[in-house]
Amino acid sequence: MKKRILSVMILSAMILSLYGCSADSAQSSDGDTSTTDSAVSSAESVSEVSEEQRKIESMLNLANNTEVTWSYNSDNDAWVMSVVSAVAYPELVDYQGVSVAVPGAYVTGIDTDGDGTEDITSESYSQAVNGTLVIDSTASITSENGQVYTAATAPVIINTGAAGYSSQQN
Repeated sequence: MKKRILSVMILSAMILSLYGCSADSAQSSDGDTSTTDSAVSSAESVSEVSEEQRKIESMLNLANNTEVTWSYNSDNDAWVMSVVSAVAYPELVDYQGVSVAVPGAYVTGIDTDGDGTEDITSESYSQAVNGTLVIDSTASITSENGQVYTAATAPVIINTGAAGYSSQQN
């Protein structure tokens, strides 16, 4: 007997929920725009997020950062990029930046006028310079264990000042 009562109650609940769903659907099609408004709001949110994402990507794109400079470190035979923000809206500028060091063997120099050829080389370097690296794709370096690396296969080492990763200033 208890099973029959429970079955009737479950069946009644299912019928009521189906009726409720169909009533909502009929109400929406009769001119209630709440569902449509909700869909439009969602689409606008996605558009806003996409616009914000594009803005952040543009802010962090080094090609858009005219303040980036390169210095040559002769002791380490490396070209070193000035510290740049690693986040779109830094709160701790001294701890939220990154710098890049590229072995000199992979770099023919710095292109300062955008023509794709080096204008500054390690031999002619005297001070930090704006420009882009000109990479020597044929250069290779052999590690102490015999592994040969090219500019395309060289490992990337990221040094960060973020807390939890041995926090340090940039």
